[in-house]
Amino acid sequence: MEPSPRIVQDLFAPAPIAGSAPTPTPTPTPAATPAATGRRIPASEKRMKHAGEPALDALEDVLQGIRRIPDLTERKRGIFYKRAGAFLHFHEDPAGLFADLREESGWRRLRVSTRAERRALVTAARRVVGNEPPARGRGAPQKSKRRA
Repeated sequence: MEPSPRIVQDLFAPAPIAGSAPTPTPTPTPAATPAATGRRIPASEKRMKHAGEPALDALEDVLQGIRRIPDLTERKRGIFYKRAGAFLHFHEDPAGLFADLREESGWRRLRVSTRAERRALVTAARRVVGNEPPARGRGAPQKSKRRA
């Protein structure tokens, strides 16, 4: 008879220090996780399911935007490479849909559940690749009006 998962877990848990109370492990809420805030991802929080076909179907609009960026290759649907290195891929989680984008300093997880978040991902990917289109609207650099 196999031991229950709880018994196995207890076998491998560190022994408590005599006279000390057990320290509860806080469970982060989805809104406070690094994935939801666009921060760097600690190794302990990187485990998340890669996006399956239904999730990628829901992300087709952002996939089209990423495919238009020069210098990127989509080797498998939803997995993009820049030259020989992994550059961008997607995850699904009960907290929503996320993208892992490789920047100079490492991987950055961005939420891509809303239209605005998806636009922000495409802009960030263009910036990292170096193909960001010129800004438009207020605050955009103005053309010189010198006459020859």
